[in-house]
Amino acid sequence: MPGSLGWRGYARIGSSGPCLPYLSADLQEAIALLQSPSIHGGGVGSINGIYASEHNIAIGQATYSGTVRGEIFGGTGQYATAFKEIVKRAMGATTADNSMRDAGFDKTTQLVLSPGGGGEFRFPDSTLSVGKAVVQTFTLNGNMGGVSSFDAAIMSSGADFAESGAPNAPTIANFSFETGGLADDSNPLPYWATQFNVTGTGEDDLADRITAWSLNINNNSVPIFTFNGTNFAVDVLQGRMEVTGSFSYYMPTGKFKRNLVHGGRLTISLGTYQITSPFVAFGPYPVPAPGPNEPTVRNVTFRCLASASEASIHIG
Repeated sequence: MPGSLGWRGYARIGSSGPCLPYLSADLQEAIALLQSPSIHGGGVGSINGIYASEHNIAIGQATYSGTVRGEIFGGTGQYATAFKEIVKRAMGATTADNSMRDAGFDKTTQLVLSPGGGGEFRFPDSTLSVGKAVVQTFTLNGNMGGVSSFDAAIMSSGADFAESGAPNAPTIANFSFETGGLADDSNPLPYWATQFNVTGTGEDDLADRITAWSLNINNNSVPIFTFNGTNFAVDVLQGRMEVTGSFSYYMPTGKFKRNLVHGGRLTISLGTYQITSPFVAFGPYPVPAPGPNEPTVRNVTFRCLASASEASIHIG
C-alpha cells in the first residue's frame, strides 16, 4: 500500500475548482477542554488519591484554523487562478467590491485540503446553517533571490471530513507541466517578477532600488459562538482590514531624503494583475550605518489607507 507522504496531498478551490499548489498547511480542528474547578473533597482523614484528582471535564468550543503557505503564481494558468481566489478573499475582488472578503469560502465553494491524499478536509462545514471560512491574515513576501511566497491564515466555522477516500482529488488535467524554453505562464513567480513600487514618496526612481518587501493584511476576523446547542461557531465575521508592510531600498550616492512624503501610491505587480493601495503612510525609516563592503539600505515600514474612491488595498 502506498504511504501517505506529503506529496500525495493536494488543495483546491471548490470540489471541481483549480488546484492550489502549497508548501505546507496546518489547518486543524481544535476542541477546548473546560476544566471543572468544583470542590469535591474526601475528608481530611482520607489519603485516597482519587479525592485529590480532577475527575470532570466539559467539552468547549470547536475551532477550525491554520495557515496555508505557498508560492505566488501570477500567470493565467490554473495555479494562478487558484492563488487569485485566495487574494480575493483576503482583500476583495476590486476596489469597489468587498463581498468576497466578507463571504470567504462558503458551502458551495469550499477550501479543500488533503494532507496526505488519503482523506479530505473541506472548509467550511456544509451542514451548518451559515458555513463560512475566511482569510484571517494574509502575507506576501518578495523573497530576494528566490520565489515570492504567501501565507494565508484561515478561520472557519467548521469542516467536512472525508476520513477515507479522496473524492475531490485532482487529475493530470488539473496540473500544469513545463514547456520548452520555460515559456509557459504556470510557473511560480521569481522575486524579480513581483515588481514593487511606491510613487510620490519624494525619492527618485524607487522602482529600480527596492531590495526587499513584504505586505501584511489583518482582517481582524471574529468567530461567533451562540447558545444553540452546538460548540461550533455559527458564523465568522470580518473586522476592519488593516494593511501594513515594509520595504528596503538603496541609493547609489547614499543621499536619502530626510523625510518621505506620505500619500504615495503602492503597486505590486503579480504577473497579469496588480495589487494597489492609493495612500501609503510611512512609519520609522532609519538609515543604518553598515559595515565594510555592505550597501547602505534604508528600511521603511508603512501602513496603507483608503482614499475617497479606493479601498486601502485592492486588486487592479
